[in-house]
Amino acid sequence: MISQFASDPFATPSEKLNSRQFPRNKFTFTHLTEDMKVQIPSPKFFTAFVAAALVSGAAARADLIISQTVSSPPGLGTFLTPDWSAFISIAKFNPALGHLNSVVFSMTGLVQGSAQVENTSPSSGADVKLTLAAGMALTRPGGGAPLVVATPLSITLFSASPFDGVVDFAGTSGATLSGLLGTKFNSAHYESAADLALFSGPGSISLPLTAIGASRASAGGSTISLFSTEARGEVTVAYKYTPSAVPEPRVYGAVGALLCVGFAALRRLRSKSS
Repeated sequence: MISQFASDPFATPSEKLNSRQFPRNKFTFTHLTEDMKVQIPSPKFFTAFVAAALVSGAAARADLIISQTVSSPPGLGTFLTPDWSAFISIAKFNPALGHLNSVVFSMTGLVQGSAQVENTSPSSGADVKLTLAAGMALTRPGGGAPLVVATPLSITLFSASPFDGVVDFAGTSGATLSGLLGTKFNSAHYESAADLALFSGPGSISLPLTAIGASRASAGGSTISLFSTEARGEVTVAYKYTPSAVPEPRVYGAVGALLCVGFAALRRLRSKSS
């Protein structure tokens, strides 16, 4: 009967006095502590939480790209008359940064120059198509299939009258066109194990870059044409990679703070339950 009154929240004051030998607070505290024991997280919970936090921190690291651009001939605005070949030096990917996923080559080919044409047919005019162009290709060391190609060109149409009697690339039967300029951009990406290995490691790699003149004139009649062609190439290589899965310092800091709070709370709850 006394135990019942001690645990009865509706007991009268006189009934509470009769129950002093069984302090009510003690029963109440013990009862709450037993309930709380069921809810105390185990150390395994905190271990799993830390692992999840570290994995999520590493997984949140997106792929990165580093790139470099090399021109041939070197120097801004410098052109060479094709046919020519040169070697461009590209720094390889550093494997210490992470796992290389792909290599992307981009090339901008530029061509500039002038064109001259004369229609030599005495009886008919001619519609002439003048194409200033250069074929450019970047290849692996030792040749083989090109890594990336680009053919910059500039096209001009000219309607010539019958031959005026003088080959001077002027008048009504001829023309001289200067300041012609053309550009072409192209790119290609590679993911094969052989290519990833070729462009990974210390140092740099030299790649052949060639430019072949491809200027031409096309017309229905008899014509004479002359071209002055210059070309240059600008090559960019980009390495797309996944960085090494090392959590950032702020991830470590956040996890460490949560561990301290969690284990401190766990220790307090267990000391109260003992």
